[in-house]
Amino acid sequence: MTDDLAAPAVPADPVTAAAAMVAAARPAAVTLRSGVVECLHHGVGAAVRLPAGATDDVAGEVVASLGSASLVVLPRSALKLLHAVAFLEAGLDVEDELLAVTCASHSGEPGHLDVVRRLLAHAGLTEDDLRGTPDLPIDAEAAHAWRTAGHGPTSLTQNCSGNHAGMLAASVAAGWPTEGYTGAGHPVQQAIATATARLAGSVSPEVAVDGCGAPAFGTTVAGLARAYAAIA
Repeated sequence: MTDDLAAPAVPADPVTAAAAMVAAARPAAVTLRSGVVECLHHGVGAAVRLPAGATDDVAGEVVASLGSASLVVLPRSALKLLHAVAFLEAGLDVEDELLAVTCASHSGEPGHLDVVRRLLAHAGLTEDDLRGTPDLPIDAEAAHAWRTAGHGPTSLTQNCSGNHAGMLAASVAAGWPTEGYTGAGHPVQQAIATATARLAGSVSPEVAVDGCGAPAFGTTVAGLARAYAAIA
């Protein structure tokens, strides 16, 4: 594992952590208005090359970076593709459309909700088993139609419900309990953390809570790039 792929400890003090993030970033884009610089956007990025024939437990080489690629970040929904790997390894066996929605932050349109319901039904579950933070569909038309029909915010229409359905379906496939599946200590969350650590080369010991109520694991920017390279 290269130094760029080792997750350093995140400073406990938010001010110190924010300062570290600012120090790690570099100018990435400039917004001009009538030829005048209006905004300067900073960021951190990395490109990773895996050796020929590499397996997912072989560290990649950082061949290009913007700022410090060892910065630990919360990729949040960008980790959902890694979640799907964990679901498959837990024994989830579904058609591509159902697997795809586990990686999605969907818009809550009727077609999206139908796929989520189908995934839950595959596991013998219903939308009542979802424990995501209730919300309205992201899509404006879908939200209007949903409210016009007399519905309020639900876990089904929350944009991460497909991912949560994947957590539940993977738990059923592996023989794990579905109750408490959003807890960081639940087997499905531990499986996600393990897959993240293997694919990204590291996972931060600090665990946040995402907007949907599920754990948000952290890794380095270089590690996230490495994970996508490994999956590709």
